Amino acid sequence: MEIIKNWLNITVLFLFISNINAQMVLTGRVINDSNQEPLSDINIVVVNENIGSATDDNGFFQLELPSEISSFTLEASAVGFSSISKDLDIV
Repeated sequence: MEIIKNWLNITVLFLFISNINAQMVLTGRVINDSNQEPLSDINIVVVNENIGSATDDNGFFQLELPSEISSFTLEASAVGFSSISKDLDIV
């Protein structure tokens, strides 16, 4: 079953960063932009860091980031599709 035709139809619905014990927790959700359905098993990684996760059945993911990170590139990928990346700054 093909869920999406290309990564241009994927939206990271929301990102939330909280600071817990000198680490930040980044949470978010990946959905299909055309029908708003959650996408599961999407790999989410922080580029050039050893940090990654995958979306659950409801499209949610969570990453623990070191508190010293102030900007990074978040990348979403899945087998058979092109990856998409977004530069993010923590303010």
